[in-house]
Amino acid sequence: GRQWNSSGHCQKEAEPIMNDTYLSPQPLEMKLAEKVIRKMRTP
Repeated sequence: GRQWNSSGHCQKEAEPIMNDTYLSPQPLEMKLAEKVIRKMRTP
């Protein structure tokens, strides 16, 4: 990750959006990938 607003494309927002009502839901593929990664173990 980068520093907040390091690329200058934050549309004049002052801080990250923390309220879930403004965020779109995650696609099913992303949820599945997170589930698989959580179950992975380091050898």
